[in-house]
Amino acid sequence: MVNYGENFASYIKSIQWLKNLYYLSDIAKLDCCMNKVYNSNKPYKIEIRKDNVDYFDDFKIKNYIRFCKSNYPVDFIYKLCNAKTRNSTLINLPQRESRLVVFKQNHMVRCIRLTRFEYDFLFNFKKHKKLSNIQYKYDLEDDMRVQKILLKTLRLKLLTY
Repeated sequence: MVNYGENFASYIKSIQWLKNLYYLSDIAKLDCCMNKVYNSNKPYKIEIRKDNVDYFDDFKIKNYIRFCKSNYPVDFIYKLCNAKTRNSTLINLPQRESRLVVFKQNHMVRCIRLTRFEYDFLFNFKKHKKLSNIQYKYDLEDDMRVQKILLKTLRLKLLTY
């Protein structure tokens, strides 16, 4: 992976005898996202207080946070492959997609599976830089799904300003 970087997933797709491991290139993409997050060292501090909570519209998602989407349960496969203990029994893969946010918490890289709405909202939030820039697309005050994902981002400390 060191030689290919972000192009490692494309390289894997080009190898004919790996074609039947259809999820492998997506695992490489996830691994690349996790590596980028791990190697990011920009410190961010955010402290929500009564005097700055009104500036919530200016909050943005931290730059090092990555998003990873796959038609396969790559988070499940990744955790299975990196488990400390090996299970020799046959494992049935869940038949689902993965929409993940990859971030650092207490110097550990984590990935959390998101719903389609949560993924799209956070992806657009990061893409448009500030919460106030996506007000045209989402009802920030009355949509409970928005409120729920904003609370989740605060709890996970994914925001800065």
